[in-house]
Amino acid sequence: MGTRVRRGILRRGILSGAVCVAAAVATIASTAPAGAAPVYPPLPADPFYRPAAAASSSTPGDVLGIRRMPTPAGITGADTWQLSFRSTNSQGEPITAVTTVLAPVGKAPDGPLLSFQHVINALGPQCAPSQTLWTTDPNLEIREAVGLNVALQRGWTVAIPDHLGPTSAYGAAKLGGQITLDGIRAVQRAP
Repeated sequence: MGTRVRRGILRRGILSGAVCVAAAVATIASTAPAGAAPVYPPLPADPFYRPAAAASSSTPGDVLGIRRMPTPAGITGADTWQLSFRSTNSQGEPITAVTTVLAPVGKAPDGPLLSFQHVINALGPQCAPSQTLWTTDPNLEIREAVGLNVALQRGWTVAIPDHLGPTSAYGAAKLGGQITLDGIRAVQRAP
C-alpha cells in the first residue's frame, strides 16, 4: 500500500473520529446542567434507543423491538432492519442494545449470519453504526459496503451491532463482546 493511500485512510479515520467526538462533546455540553459534569453522553432522541422496561425480566438476546429501515447507501440486494435486544453491561446488569440487520432479499431460513463489528473510534451514540450507516457526511459513511455486498450476494445475513452499547463505553471489551454475542442471538430469534 503506497504512502499516499495510507495517509488518506489515516486522515479519513482521524476526521471521522474527530467529527463524532466534536459532536459528542457539543451534545454533552449543551445538555449538562450548569456546573455538573455528565457521566455518559445522552441517548438519541429516537425512542427506539431508550432502555426497555422488559430488559430486566428478559434473557440475553431476547428481542425487545424491531423496525424496518431504508437500506443504507452503497448496500445492494438487502432488506434492512434494526433490532433492540437485551444484553448485559460490564457489571452484569441488563441493558438494551441495538443491532442493524442487512438480510439478502429472498433470504433462505437459517442461512449464514455474519456479525460485523464496524469500527467506532469516537464517543457518543451518534457515532454508533445504527446512526452512521445513514449519514450524509462522507467522513462517516460505511467504507466496507463492497465486502458486505459480497456476503449479501452469497446469501449471508449481516448483523452490525452498536457494540459500544448505549453509553458508548469505548474500550470496554467485555461489554462489546457481550453485545456482539447477544446481537447474534437476537438476530437468530427475530422473526
